[in-house]
Amino acid sequence: MSPFIPPDWASVPKTQPAAQAFSLSPDEASKSGCSVSDILKKDPSIEALRPVSLSTILQLEEPDKNELIKHRLLCVFSILLLIGPSGVGKSSLIAGFVIAMLCGLTWFGFEPKKRMRVLFVQAENDQYDLKEMFAGAVGAGNPGLLFDPEALSIVRENKTTGAVFCEKLRRCASEHKPDIIVIDPALAFLGGDASSQRDVGEFLRNFLQPVLDEVHAAAVIVHHTTKGIQTGAKTMTRNDTYAGGGSAEWANVSRVVVTVNPTEINGVIELSVPKRGERLGWRGADSKLVIRKYLRRGDDHRRMSWSEISSQEFEKLDAERVDEFVRRLVNSAEHITATQVKAAGSAADIPEFKIGLSLDRLVSNRRIREDQAANKQGKVYSRMKEE
Repeated sequence: MSPFIPPDWASVPKTQPAAQAFSLSPDEASKSGCSVSDILKKDPSIEALRPVSLSTILQLEEPDKNELIKHRLLCVFSILLLIGPSGVGKSSLIAGFVIAMLCGLTWFGFEPKKRMRVLFVQAENDQYDLKEMFAGAVGAGNPGLLFDPEALSIVRENKTTGAVFCEKLRRCASEHKPDIIVIDPALAFLGGDASSQRDVGEFLRNFLQPVLDEVHAAAVIVHHTTKGIQTGAKTMTRNDTYAGGGSAEWANVSRVVVTVNPTEINGVIELSVPKRGERLGWRGADSKLVIRKYLRRGDDHRRMSWSEISSQEFEKLDAERVDEFVRRLVNSAEHITATQVKAAGSAADIPEFKIGLSLDRLVSNRRIREDQAANKQGKVYSRMKEE
């Protein structure tokens, strides 16, 4: 089978040696007595690589004029990969991110260098879906937002993939001149096997990257996790950099990786930046650098919005969740041992240490009763008489 021929290759005069190379497979070239490499060596249109000296690099001016999000988290020509499972809230989060970038406002610690222009290319949402997404972002506690609506261009595309899609993207971006191009979702435009290093690498490195270089923009790519993601004790490996479904190339090529993980608490998600997240300078209650935050969904499902909660508030909500589980379990039985409670908690993906802390809290607050079993089974628990 012949190698891939770029869609515009037909316009190249066949008298050029490189055209002959792209029309031959390695086997065909070998049979003709020459290799593709031999043919390309004779092509005067192929320029030599142009190195840059270390002294030139060390003399670069500060600050970086290509910086888009502060501390050089995201720069022109680079890619931010947003990963999350279906239904977790990626679309509404992206809408909030886009509105913040348009306004030049910080979005959960992501601080833009300026007000930006955004090209939003998506394949799954109709106009009313988009209205719900952006209405929530605009109205979520920000009634006075000031931005140029014309700075956001939205395209729905579901006809092309791969190199042809990237060529259409190049032409669109050349006209609208965005600082950031959002591509949502990645699999709608890949046109190949998401698990293939060759297919993913070719799409990101050889098709999309030249577009970013030419139009002087960065890309934010929305990608899904593998199916079957879980929360709790049996959660996925915490190297979230490679949480996206398919090839490791998705993360390898991207400058920044952001993940959105569901938590055990309804309406609360974890926002994590496992790749280059330390550049954001997020700090926990102990002033140590962290790369995770917790966000809570707004109550109005017609206007999807998010607000940040502290790690302490998250831990409190989680403790209340476990306490309710343990209290209901104890109240449903005449008496139950600590071992039985922990076994039930394990089946519900609640770690033993959380069950132990909950039992202590509930006993201390007189929500359940603690006794010593006569048959040496250890502590047993039962409901308080008033319950």
